[in-house]
Amino acid sequence: VPTGERGDFGTRLLAMLIDVVPFIALYIVGIVIAFIPFVGCIVFPVLGLGGLAYTFLFLPWCESTFGGSFGKKIMKLRVVPEDNPHGRIDFGTAILRRVGHMLNFTFGYLLVLGGDRKHVGDLISKSICIKVDR
Repeated sequence: VPTGERGDFGTRLLAMLIDVVPFIALYIVGIVIAFIPFVGCIVFPVLGLGGLAYTFLFLPWCESTFGGSFGKKIMKLRVVPEDNPHGRIDFGTAILRRVGHMLNFTFGYLLVLGGDRKHVGDLISKSICIKVDR
């Protein structure tokens, strides 16, 4: 149930960090496996493709299907269109949010501290991240 209140900086940052945990765990395993002779040259391209698939296929699919990634679900956040707090964003919009996330690491997350609590991905995709009761 949407509360109408936008997600704050700390909650959204924690949700993003939760989303990154499987990605980091996969890379740690890959780095350990890469020490096996002749395997490293295979592992790193696979890890790179896996990271791209996770970022640009799995996470957008979660946002468009369930309203948010598992980190957002844990933190009780939902990504919705600006004009429909009860709706869901589509897959293309979710991919635009991912592109915006890539741009955030320069200055974009500071925008979440503003009054609208929107980062670059929200601005590009015309979506908002709101708090939910469950």
